Amino acid sequence: MYLIDGNNLIGHTKEIPYHDPGARQRLLDHIVPFLEASNSKATVVFDGGSQALRKSRRIQLVFSGSKSSADDRIRHLVESAPSPRDLCVVSSDNAVYGYSRSCGSRAIKCHEFNRLIRQTAQSHHPEENREHTVEDLKQWLRYFGEEEE
Repeated sequence: MYLIDGNNLIGHTKEIPYHDPGARQRLLDHIVPFLEASNSKATVVFDGGSQALRKSRRIQLVFSGSKSSADDRIRHLVESAPSPRDLCVVSSDNAVYGYSRSCGSRAIKCHEFNRLIRQTAQSHHPEENREHTVEDLKQWLRYFGEEEE
């Protein structure tokens, strides 16, 4: 399961402007196809108070509230996990990254996670090869009984 530092990932995802009021929703929409394709689940932790966001069955949302930070909540979730080794923490915050690893969790930086998302998208939607030679076309015409003119 992925444990994602939401605001941190927004800041490292060039397709999502950080100050966009819809940035959090755009982030969820950005990661859902990856989670579906990889048959994974994620907990996304955001700073601040709760917000109504459209999510999927693969995402659990956690908001830090006003008295703590997303980093604090992530550390707590790693500490309280029945098996920290089953978590992959996504954050480019060095303190969160290092702490997660010291607890036995896997950890990856945001740019690495974005690379995984892109690679998964490319493998599930490969570019079609539309380059065909004249000879290919002639063979198909002969196969279907069409005569060349």
